[in-house]
Amino acid sequence: MQRQMPTGRFYGKVVDEKTKKGVPFTPIQIYVTKFDSATKQPKTTLAGGQLTEENGDFSVQNLPAMGKYTLK
Repeated sequence: MQRQMPTGRFYGKVVDEKTKKGVPFTPIQIYVTKFDSATKQPKTTLAGGQLTEENGDFSVQNLPAMGKYTLK
């Protein structure tokens, strides 16, 4: 039996600083940095992304539970 790696998610809301309202259809990208055994260097890759909802909400799911992440 093969074990499945645990997954997680990032969720939140993009809000306009002045109006305090959600920003619709904003692109969200999540990058993960892992050690590349071939090059012996850290490697950053796109792990997931989406556009925010009309109210600015986002939820990116099925991401590896371990890693160093950057949200852009």
